[in-house]
Amino acid sequence: MTKATDNSIMITAIDLFKAQQFEQVTVNDICQACGITKPTFYYHFSNKDQLISRYFRGLVEQLPAQLRCQNGAQNPLERIYDFFQQTIQVIQTLGPDLYSQLYISNLKSNQHTFDFSEAINKYVTELISQAQASGLINNPASAVTLYRNSVFLFEGYEINWCFQKGEFDAFSATKQGLAVLFVTNDVKDTTD
Repeated sequence: MTKATDNSIMITAIDLFKAQQFEQVTVNDICQACGITKPTFYYHFSNKDQLISRYFRGLVEQLPAQLRCQNGAQNPLERIYDFFQQTIQVIQTLGPDLYSQLYISNLKSNQHTFDFSEAINKYVTELISQAQASGLINNPASAVTLYRNSVFLFEGYEINWCFQKGEFDAFSATKQGLAVLFVTNDVKDTTD
C-alpha cells in the first residue's frame, strides 16, 4: 500500500480483528499488513479503539441515505423496522466479539460510537411521526421520546446478543420490543 487512507487502514484492521481476537492484534500487526509505519497509523487513528469506533459509525451513518433509496414504497413503520434490521446486519458483520469490543472501548473512554448522527436521528424521528399520524404507532409519546427509547431498547438487545455470542435472532427480538414500545398491531405475546 503506497498511500494509506483511513478507510484502507480500517478495512485491513477489521479483517485482522475478525481473523484473530481484537486484543491479540497489535498496532504493529496492522502497520505490517497495511505496509505503513506506526507514525502513519497514529496520524490516522489515536488507537485501535478509535479505529473500530470510526469504522462502525461510518457504516451506520450511511444507512439513512441507502434506506431512502431502497424502501420508498414501504409504510413508515416497515421503514423503521428496516432501519433497525440494517443496523443489526452491520453489527452482525462485525460479530459478537468485535461488537463487544466497541462497548468495552466506550466504557474505557467514550468514543461516542453509539451516538447516532443528526441525519439518523432526524430520519427515524420523522418516520415515527409519520407512523403515528397514519395510526401505525399508537403510543402518544412524542416521536423524539419514542425514538430515544427505541435506541435504548435496541442497544439492550444488542448487548444481550453479544453476551449470548450471537445465539439468538436479534432482529426478531428487537422488532417485538419495538412493537410493544410503539403499541402496534404487531405485538405477539412470547411468554410461554
